[in-house]
Amino acid sequence: MIATSTKLLGYCTSGYLRVFVSPTGASVIESNSKAFSSLLYTADSEAWKTHLGAEGGLANFLSSGEVLPIAPWLSSEEFETQNKILAQGGYTGPLNWYKAAANFDPAQEDVNLTAEEKRVEVPTLLVIPTKDFAIIEPMQVHMTKAVTGDGLRVEKVDAGHWAMLEKKEEVEGLLERFAEEITAGHA
Repeated sequence: MIATSTKLLGYCTSGYLRVFVSPTGASVIESNSKAFSSLLYTADSEAWKTHLGAEGGLANFLSSGEVLPIAPWLSSEEFETQNKILAQGGYTGPLNWYKAAANFDPAQEDVNLTAEEKRVEVPTLLVIPTKDFAIIEPMQVHMTKAVTGDGLRVEKVDAGHWAMLEKKEEVEGLLERFAEEITAGHA
């Protein structure tokens, strides 16, 4: 994945995986939780390219102890609450998703499914944040089209990775209109 994104985009999008899937990843993040959270919710989404996506970037950033400015769409109270919750439970649980995904080996019954059997034949809305440097639009659209039928609608939002927080009203509007169209039979 690291080599693929670098080849396609000219920069790495998944260097963070080295920390996320390492046996010490959770403790490294927990020891530098303010820095890590500030990177996740930074006002500068470009920082994800160098500190999150770049190979070795996250480990270097965490060891620096630097705390980035938080985006204006996340209140300091929300930021502190999120940090308190994760401090209580730790990062092992949240990082397990990445460990499972990195080690995923589809069950034999999934391998034998036809392409048609793997498709979701319901109206599907894919909201693409245009400033997301972790999940890139062409890759996301390609992966979603592989499992959806003709009912795929792609909507773009001028936001970073956390579009549902950054552009809350706009994303909610897209979801509401999509649900209304489905209910009315127009999607």
